[in-house]
Amino acid sequence: ALIGIVVLLLLFFFIGFKELMTTIMSFQWYFALYLIPLYLLTDLLSALTLKALLYPIKSIPVLRLFKYNILVQGLSSFVPGRMGELSLIYFFKKEGIPLGKGSALFIIDKIISIGLILSIGFFGLFPLIGVKQIAQIVGLFVFLVVVGLYFLFTQQGRDFLVKKVLRRFAARFKGFYRTFISYLSNEKKFMFLDLFFTILRWVVTCALMWVFFLSYGVTVPFLGVVLLNSIVFLITFIPI
Repeated sequence: ALIGIVVLLLLFFFIGFKELMTTIMSFQWYFALYLIPLYLLTDLLSALTLKALLYPIKSIPVLRLFKYNILVQGLSSFVPGRMGELSLIYFFKKEGIPLGKGSALFIIDKIISIGLILSIGFFGLFPLIGVKQIAQIVGLFVFLVVVGLYFLFTQQGRDFLVKKVLRRFAARFKGFYRTFISYLSNEKKFMFLDLFFTILRWVVTCALMWVFFLSYGVTVPFLGVVLLNSIVFLITFIPI
């Protein structure tokens, strides 16, 4: 949210209010006939992604998940660093899914999404920041993965989380580890379904941005839109 405000202020400063408004008003409104269905399709695919992942625990109607997804997006617009997406865990709990299980499902879904976008985003960042910086980013990512695996799969790591981090809240996250391991061991097909719908959603999201550029008379290669969208997605994780 803050990044968007800063960018808007910079545009006003460097381009000027009149020129910026002229550009905004050059939008070809008939493109809304394409943009609105594509936007709704991305939300529907997000709902199908959750439907697939939640199915082994509880079957929730797609339309209800669709509504939850829209509410989460609305909240995320006002919270920095995509932290608003954590509200999805609240909606899981509202459906009778305990906090521990809901948190595990949320993290599994984000690992799949971020893993996909990182793999694409690195190709977009490569010509911009060079090999050395890419190596540093990859090294940081690997380090975070190793740390995450340590806390999830070692007794010492889990004990540290329970005693030093969660403390008196640890009981509320009961079922997290068992759910996480259960999905990795027995529910791989539902994780692949999650990945499948995530890929579809990403393609539709990029198509949405591509059509948006066309609505201003700007032709951008679709591959360029995919890389740009991936980089923007990665930037949104900056907590400011």
